[in-house]
Formats: sequence, C-alpha cells, structure tokens
Amino acid sequence: MTEKITWQAEVKGLMYRHSIMNKDIAKHLGCSDEWIAKLFTGKATSRDAEERIRTAVDDIIRERSIENAEG
Repeated sequence: MTEKITWQAEVKGLMYRHSIMNKDIAKHLGCSDEWIAKLFTGKATSRDAEERIRTAVDDIIRERSIENAEG
C-alpha cells in the first residue's frame, strides 16, 4: 500500500531541513503565522495556498543562501 504524501507534509519537511518557521513564511507573504498554521493543518483553505507557500519557501531558501554566500 502506497500512501500519498500531502503537499503540506512535503513542504514542512523542506522547512525543517532549512530551519524555516511558519512566521518566516507569514512575513514573506504578509499574513499571520496563525493563518499559515491553519493552511498546513487543513483548518483553512485557499485556492492558491500550495503555490504561494511553495514559492515563499523557495524564495526564503534562495535569500538565505545568497546571504550566507555574501558573508
């Protein structure tokens, strides 16, 4: 039996590996970390939540790697 991994679980794993918190995503998107938490738990939905959160995580990883490379 193969279980499908949700996008939320996949993104949470990426966040863990890169030390990204819900508040980091919230700041990047201009919303509350409570809203982000609700999206991850499924208590809230948004048509484009997955795309926006994945993009935010990618942007944060990219920004941090640039900051680390610069010094």
